[in-house]
Amino acid sequence: SKIPMVLVLEIIGHVGRDPEEHEHTDGRMWYSFSVSHSVKTRKTNEKGQAIYDTTWVNCTYWSSEEGVAPRVMEYVKKGGIVRLSGTPK
Repeated sequence: SKIPMVLVLEIIGHVGRDPEEHEHTDGRMWYSFSVSHSVKTRKTNEKGQAIYDTTWVNCTYWSSEEGVAPRVMEYVKKGGIVRLSGTPK
């Protein structure tokens, strides 16, 4: 038997910008925002401060049920921490 292949991405990081609300031509709502993940490197700058390597991920959330969409706009805010899981596209 074949084993199904699944690719799931999990991101935990800081929201870089407030979500932008969009409406698809079929009426479904979707939201876009960015999330950063920073890792401290072994390097320091001239002042001896740690240097971080930051990766930015552009995220899109499609509203699949009523009531969830407004919560995205209410709780996902710039500077906040989020944990996301989904399929990369």
